[in-house]
Amino acid sequence: MRLPDEPAVAEVAVTVADHYQGRGLGTLLLALVARSAIENGIATLRHYVLAENQSMLGVLADLPVTRVPAGAGVYRVDVALPADPDRIAVRAP
Repeated sequence: MRLPDEPAVAEVAVTVADHYQGRGLGTLLLALVARSAIENGIATLRHYVLAENQSMLGVLADLPVTRVPAGAGVYRVDVALPADPDRIAVRAP
């Protein structure tokens, strides 16, 4: 969802059912969302991640991120996107 007061920023959330976690589906979904975001003028994806969700924080840690506390046990993680959507690799899990 594009933020009205920050038009180059979009908040994104991805949920993968427990049974399918650990198979790369979340990474694939984020890559597809990132490519679409770039193609639509989004420069930053904003995520809100529970501090206990180490898997997601690990995925995001490999990207150019800014991570700040956003309340008790929650981080706001902003991911800077490249200008070229072809720089986002989309690989099937």
